[in-house]
Amino acid sequence: MMKKKRNSQTDLLQKALRPLDQINTLPPSLTPAQISALLRQQEAPRAAKSRVLTLRHVAVAAAVLAIVIGAIALWKGLPYLEIVNQETGDAAPLVEVLQDYSKIEAYFQALKDNLEEGSYGPPGDQAVAEAPAESIHPTTKGDVPKAGASATPNANANSAPKNNAQTAYGKTNTQIADVDEADILKNDGACLYFSPSGGTKIQIIAPRPAGSMKVLSTISVPQESGKSLSVSELYVKGNRLIAVCNLADASASGKQGISADAVYNSCMMSVFNGDARILIYDIGDRSKPQLLRTFTQDGGILSTRMIGDTLYLVTQYTVALSGDGELKDYIPTTTNNGEPSKKLNAADIQILPDAKTPNYLVVSALDTRDETKEPARKAVLGSGDQVYCNTDALYTASSAYDGETEFTTIFGFPFTEDGLGKSVSGRVRGHILNQFSLDSFHGALRIATTETVKGTSSSRITILDSSLKTLSSLANIAPGEEIYAVRFLGTKGYVVTFRQTDPLFVIDLSDTGAPKILGKLKIPGFSSYLHPVGENLLLGIGQDTDLQGTTSGVKLSLFDVSNPAKPREVDSLILPNGTHTDAPLEYKSILFLPGQNSFALPIYQEEFDQSFHAYYRDYRYCIFSIQKNQIKLQHTLRNYTKEELRSESYSINRPILRGTYIGDTLYTLSNGRVCAFSLSSGQKLGQLDF
Repeated sequence: MMKKKRNSQTDLLQKALRPLDQINTLPPSLTPAQISALLRQQEAPRAAKSRVLTLRHVAVAAAVLAIVIGAIALWKGLPYLEIVNQETGDAAPLVEVLQDYSKIEAYFQALKDNLEEGSYGPPGDQAVAEAPAESIHPTTKGDVPKAGASATPNANANSAPKNNAQTAYGKTNTQIADVDEADILKNDGACLYFSPSGGTKIQIIAPRPAGSMKVLSTISVPQESGKSLSVSELYVKGNRLIAVCNLADASASGKQGISADAVYNSCMMSVFNGDARILIYDIGDRSKPQLLRTFTQDGGILSTRMIGDTLYLVTQYTVALSGDGELKDYIPTTTNNGEPSKKLNAADIQILPDAKTPNYLVVSALDTRDETKEPARKAVLGSGDQVYCNTDALYTASSAYDGETEFTTIFGFPFTEDGLGKSVSGRVRGHILNQFSLDSFHGALRIATTETVKGTSSSRITILDSSLKTLSSLANIAPGEEIYAVRFLGTKGYVVTFRQTDPLFVIDLSDTGAPKILGKLKIPGFSSYLHPVGENLLLGIGQDTDLQGTTSGVKLSLFDVSNPAKPREVDSLILPNGTHTDAPLEYKSILFLPGQNSFALPIYQEEFDQSFHAYYRDYRYCIFSIQKNQIKLQHTLRNYTKEELRSESYSINRPILRGTYIGDTLYTLSNGRVCAFSLSSGQKLGQLDF
């Protein structure tokens, strides 16, 4: 019974994918089998949810299926790649800046007409008539809970434990220094801020002393009639807590989840019924948080970043083409503190000449310290899968397939004094793995992709200039294999590919006009995440395999790259057969401890309970050290005993989601429980249930 429940989400999505089985030509990365495998990986860290299907699962399903549906349209002969050089695969699409809304209105009207005629494809090469810009008007999207007018920053922080400035504390594992990323757990050295993704509450926890931890306050995010608001992730900056939330029609989620047919049908219509909402709280008094600002943006959350006091929000807004949608809905809007929604100015919207989808990328820059300041807003008619951001610009990347060629479109939004500059765009061959596939260095953007030609995969490194025009590319890396991990560090790129064994490639990127392979290492197993752990040392986290590529247990590898021509695996630690970690997908769950000579991550293992005749997951949190080029397991910690985990009430709902530390105390957090342990001894110091 438990096993059946555990697989319900995956089965749901497999049902949604079933109509695709009859398609003759699917790219390897978009076959139902591959998508199901990806979703099984995505499912694992979310298995803690008691709901059948969270809003985040729906978003993942919608995003994946939207890609597939788009691919189906392309297989029907739509000229999507008309500006891509088929020999080199590079292009720098020109992005048109609009003077008014007429082209957008006419474009979406043509899409709508095609849909009503039974065609799911875009207007193609048909002439698009000009439409009067005046026909699109602002609209107010329901009543938004207003922040209290009297809510002002509270300088009295007496209710919050004071943190010694010298005390080290854990921070979110991020890709780029000085660019913060949202997470379900934040730590400011004084308090812990925790909200499991998809929930409606935020816990502010006083973690010290460890033996008497307590909840200082619980924030219940404000709901509105007919809507469902859930917390995705958090930021904490000084006396500001920023909650990144998903807002959806209550009917779209429901207490019992959403049916596979509903997911499939909504995706067929290219509709995702949801918006992003940012809630900014004053937490000067941690025991009495005050809501200062509510900001809503059309579209589902793609990602966010925070640099200084500025929050960058990226959403993908899919225009509903079916039903009784009005033309005014074709323009993305934002709403601040319940005021009438404001559509983006035409001058802040850009469109690709070959745009073929009903999707916008919408980017806003919010000043989290000034509730009265209007955010900078930009949008492009296009889609996005991944977000990469440094201190100079924000980039989005979206991969697609035309039946013959995989390609990735990149949009770049440079940061300006006013917030956001006009976007630039480019296009490269292949599909990307994740945000670590992109990196900017000295004005050049490096991107790693896997491309499949006539059923054979290989990897490619492409270097683009600041305008996203191709400078050079290194193609045909590891024929027959796909990229499993990427890390760019300065003038070097490190790429892990896999089919049966794990080759680690060291790429020289010092000459932007001529990247080259310096060396490679082939070993059993594979790494899905790479992280620098010292000078010339890389930590790899992945799975062990045999020579046939069959996975066994978690594998931790330590690579010495001091000689780029001859990278070496100087040590590895293989955990028992059947162990798993979601850390490569949930990289924010990886905790690097002071000194970078130790780290921790959640591990789980399927075990069979003879008394219940059912499998359960043994969740633990493992601390590892790196000493003299050796990886050693230091401590194995548990939030719940095996007896608790075996019980029906806990089943698979109690994974250790995150870990953090303050001073010499480690804190592990699960749904409903935080435990404190000594970093040096592993001894349990305290427990708080909430």
